[in-house]
Amino acid sequence: MNIFKTIIQCWDDGLIYFVDTIEWQGKFWLVPEWLAGPKPRTEMPARLIGLDGLPVQKARPPYQADFELMVPLTRETLSGDPTQGFVIIERPDIVRGMDTLH
Repeated sequence: MNIFKTIIQCWDDGLIYFVDTIEWQGKFWLVPEWLAGPKPRTEMPARLIGLDGLPVQKARPPYQADFELMVPLTRETLSGDPTQGFVIIERPDIVRGMDTLH
């Protein structure tokens, strides 16, 4: 599984965060948190936040990331609250081995 980095700005504090991003079912998804997987040395996303249809561009210098989300997110959205209108999938059936960590 390829893991990318997406720059997001948090609406609440204005800080910039680098969030893991994966491609799954032909779309890109933010993975703000990884949980322990079902087997040793595996992890699963706590949730996915869909990027489909959102303003995303290639990250610009000086940031060392793959993408940049051009709209801010709230802390609640990153925690799984769908009120900001993003597609959120809690605990998807995705497992990665620790050998794919970066």
